[in-house]
Amino acid sequence: MIGAVLKKGTNYAEFEALLIQQGYTYTPRFKRIFYIECNLEDFAFRDHVSIESCTVTPNVSIEPQEVDVSNPDVLTLPARDNNPNLGFYGDHRHSWGPHRIIRRDNPFTKSTTPVVINHSLPYRAKRTGSGVDIYVLDAGFRSSHREFAPNRLAFGGGLVTDGAVVGDTDFIDTTNGTGFRHGQQVAACAGGNHNGIARDSQLWAVAVEGRTDLTEMEWVGLVEIAYDHYMTRTGTNRPAVVCFSYGSTKDYTPSPAATAAYDDIFADGLIVCIAAANKNYDLDNTFLLPAETHEDIVVVGATDAFDLPMSVASSQYRGTTGYGSGVDLYAPGYYLVTADILEQDHYALVSGTSFATPYTAGVIACMLEGYQRLTSHAQVKSVIQKLKDNSTKDVLRFGNAYFGDGIINNRLLYLDPDIDFEEIEGLIPL
Repeated sequence: MIGAVLKKGTNYAEFEALLIQQGYTYTPRFKRIFYIECNLEDFAFRDHVSIESCTVTPNVSIEPQEVDVSNPDVLTLPARDNNPNLGFYGDHRHSWGPHRIIRRDNPFTKSTTPVVINHSLPYRAKRTGSGVDIYVLDAGFRSSHREFAPNRLAFGGGLVTDGAVVGDTDFIDTTNGTGFRHGQQVAACAGGNHNGIARDSQLWAVAVEGRTDLTEMEWVGLVEIAYDHYMTRTGTNRPAVVCFSYGSTKDYTPSPAATAAYDDIFADGLIVCIAAANKNYDLDNTFLLPAETHEDIVVVGATDAFDLPMSVASSQYRGTTGYGSGVDLYAPGYYLVTADILEQDHYALVSGTSFATPYTAGVIACMLEGYQRLTSHAQVKSVIQKLKDNSTKDVLRFGNAYFGDGIINNRLLYLDPDIDFEEIEGLIPL
């Protein structure tokens, strides 16, 4: 298979008509990308004036992002916490992650280890992502969970088993079996009512299939689902961010078609956050898909409550955050409380860069509050730069035990809790 990228502004329909005329089997992606089933040397239009690049696409195998569920027993809310107006101040209900994000100084010490599952610090933030959309590309959702009430998690496209259509706010995604709950957990970290960051954002579930044999074309197609939905909402004037925590593979070089897809996404103002994986990858030595497909993807690593690199060890799983110059910043990712898929009041403890990433998406949603929809790549770059500028610098304690001489961007995710609007260059306020 080859990936043909057309030059911007050329006649895409005319080129597609040529493919049809010659009987090619192809799949279009975004505005100007065509995956064509043929050999490069046999492709009649490889030198066509409209083509920017035409290359063979690699065969890839996507590994679903691993997640350590630290406590296999879900956590059920006690009866006294059933009042939806109350926060989670009972046992094991109050995740530490959001509380670290709104503080420059770490309030947790090794002498207070139980804080990772039980603490009484107040969470406060003037911005809640109101007026902003967050797309969660993942598997396993239950929209009726109390973290998403009322109607804050809607179906944005993809695969589900219960016949949901786009816009439904009452659905359960069990396409990959009831053991899949990753999407539920990620969505709650991004914008859950009590354990998330952007608590007034609109969450959109884009349900993906849990396979390990996706082609590049299929992988790009997952992001296109969110993009297409985003493009149907231009009339809402709502900015949006994509959270993709679902998979990674290493030692892969994307075709120019994959990079061009992200160019099209950013050109229309959609921001993308992707996890840095849980396998101690040095992104300067190991190319990671999809995180490194484009330089303007926000790549997120994970920390624990004491500003150390996330390092999970259990009888079944071991994982350490990815790092390297390609990781833009780090966020809480170890022993976090988040929603579980089994029932509407069930919770679980989770660890992984998968959860640092939605925290970051949630912070970006809060940064976008009060702004019109983004419409250019330059605006996307401006938001990313502001995210980095805002981060807490030089507090991460990444020693050489795991990371050797690897490069660490010593930036910890931060959201200023005391402001309700911040100036971001190039963006247009409402």
